[in-house]
Amino acid sequence: MAHLVERHPFRNALVLFFFNLLQGLTRLIPIRAVPCAGAFTGDLARVLLHKQRRRAREHLALALPEWTEEKRRRCLRANFRHYGMLFFELLKADRLMDRVTVVGLEHLDRRPLVLSTGHVGPWELFGQWLGRNGFPLSAVAREVYLPALNDFLVGRRARANFTTILRGSPASGRLLLRAIKERRILAMLIDQDTKVETVFVPFFGHPASTPVGAAALALRKGLPVVAGTIHRTPGMRYRIVLRPVATAGLDETALTARLTGELERDIRRHPTQWVWIHRRWRRQPTV
Repeated sequence: MAHLVERHPFRNALVLFFFNLLQGLTRLIPIRAVPCAGAFTGDLARVLLHKQRRRAREHLALALPEWTEEKRRRCLRANFRHYGMLFFELLKADRLMDRVTVVGLEHLDRRPLVLSTGHVGPWELFGQWLGRNGFPLSAVAREVYLPALNDFLVGRRARANFTTILRGSPASGRLLLRAIKERRILAMLIDQDTKVETVFVPFFGHPASTPVGAAALALRKGLPVVAGTIHRTPGMRYRIVLRPVATAGLDETALTARLTGELERDIRRHPTQWVWIHRRWRRQPTV
């Protein structure tokens, strides 16, 4: 990731400046004011980030063609406000723990297990809540390209018994085996097109290059699989929903497709709280 830091020094310095500025301002904002602060930040981002706004609009049209243009426009606006909320929720996660309710918590008792999830709702709060409430978690994640931000995230997670296994690290295999031995939850996000081993499975009716790691690990190690996401509800409350996923008779591709279907169902229920700006359908199968 070092080459990315070197390639855009001015942009990276600007990102760090605004991150530190917002981090300082967030300390002054009471919990009750977070929705307004998040909406303002999201609206500003929607105006300024032309490329991301256009990409999200195109993805909504691709995934939800049955919607009217007006419905997609309202979703787009709410989606950017969701991004604004994410930042404040991350920095105030410690004070949001008592606002979380969980459905299906009993499905996490058969550890070690694979938790298949995605970038739905405030996913960092999801992991931190589990770790702080007696469900030790290890997440396989990509390193953030700015070391200062990466260290910030990893540190935040670690304080919540939520460890990070950096994808591509020489130690990743050893850390995965240790997490299994320690009967931890192995959280894997499967909703982004990244530079890992992938298979093409349907996602909103279109082929999407999808990480196969969650399915491969579960099948090779004989681990139970649970699908789960978190979403924001009115009044700054949060709801985690967990459900077991049957794996019998499935290969890696079929299980990846099933897990992706579970995730799509959650996104359809809460469409404003997914990362529509991500280039999810960037790669397509070659004929």
